[in-house]
Amino acid sequence: MLKAVIISNVNIRLNEIADDNVSSSELVSTPYIESLIIPSANNLLMKVPVNAVLPEKYTASPTSIIQDGLTGKILITNTTFLRLHSLKMDSWKRAVSVVSSESSNVYNLQKNTVTRGNPDRPIVIQTHYYRTAPVAWFRALQYFSVETENDGVDYLYYIKKITSDTNVFQYETILEDLLVWEIVMTCLIILGEKDKAANVDAIMQRTITSLMN
Repeated sequence: MLKAVIISNVNIRLNEIADDNVSSSELVSTPYIESLIIPSANNLLMKVPVNAVLPEKYTASPTSIIQDGLTGKILITNTTFLRLHSLKMDSWKRAVSVVSSESSNVYNLQKNTVTRGNPDRPIVIQTHYYRTAPVAWFRALQYFSVETENDGVDYLYYIKKITSDTNVFQYETILEDLLVWEIVMTCLIILGEKDKAANVDAIMQRTITSLMN
């Protein structure tokens, strides 16, 4: 969707939702709406199910894969990597799309070889990794477990970060509509209309839930 169309649709919905005693000139400015497009698009990409987004293929270099016995890490060096779409190691029976965090109970279970993931029930945790040469922090996808120490990546797809507001979610009607609502919700919060923002969020959640089916 073109930037001008996004801004126009946001203004239309704000005028429909806002209180009658608030004129359109007192609503959110066009430059502010424009500044919300990219962060709102990326927020939305973190909310929708991965099947709703066309992924990009990620090629991990040999130096970015750190194997440790039957577990390992894939360092994410691509700055446009927003979210994992799907990862499958060679020995896994299926791909993984759901990533757990280091603070989750799932991560704690990986410390035990009995409760740890396996090729039939693979597990991926998003962690951080500090490399000394060259010195840098990386986001990493830590996987559990593979059948051999030399197991390779069958495929890795990711959801690409939006970096330009030129034409966001072109021809993806549902995502275009959700993006407008995402911006409207933020604008309503800025205007102090928290109840109306909550109503918009409920509308969005119903649509996002329908995408999971």
